[in-house]
Amino acid sequence: MCQPIWEASIESYKKIIRQLEEALKVEHYVMHLTEMMLKQVESKPHMASEIKEKIVDAMYVRAKAGIKEILNEAPEGKLLVENIKSGWQKPFAIARELGTGICCDIGHLVLEGADLKHVVDGHRDLIREFHFHDAVEWTLGGGKKILQDHVALGTGVLDVTNTLDLMLAQGFDGVLMIEVGRWEAAEESVRVVREYLTKRSGSS
Repeated sequence: MCQPIWEASIESYKKIIRQLEEALKVEHYVMHLTEMMLKQVESKPHMASEIKEKIVDAMYVRAKAGIKEILNEAPEGKLLVENIKSGWQKPFAIARELGTGICCDIGHLVLEGADLKHVVDGHRDLIREFHFHDAVEWTLGGGKKILQDHVALGTGVLDVTNTLDLMLAQGFDGVLMIEVGRWEAAEESVRVVREYLTKRSGSS
């Protein structure tokens, strides 16, 4: 929110993109909008919900302005906006307004209880990349249930087959990235996806 910090952040992103374009063959630059700051606002138990909403709205206004600045230098078509754990509506609305692509994180949608088909079908024209991971449910003391994401596909609450059917419908040819926290989870996830693709190719 502080102007000097905002300006320095924008210049930092631009510099990183320039350096990576020179050194690597980058497909996409994926933006997480204000996620850490949003968590700090949401975690304040004594702050009125109306105040939180105004702060969040102001954060997204600044985030949108920042993306517009970065788009002035970013290679065309490479900048994507990802849905964060706090929600998909505002990030995806910004992507549509500014004409960027979308990185659709399936695990994040699961965490917020979103309707996967509704979200994916409603933004399929902008989705260039999927981040794919499962989520497991844990029961804490007192009976409170939480979801932990970025775990191996097939080990949690996600219907992997139906989700892959949804993601790959209508000839999706973008990036499907398995995004998990451990090497063993990556190996298991690759096995699950490979098994799905084998069955799919055999039935076609």
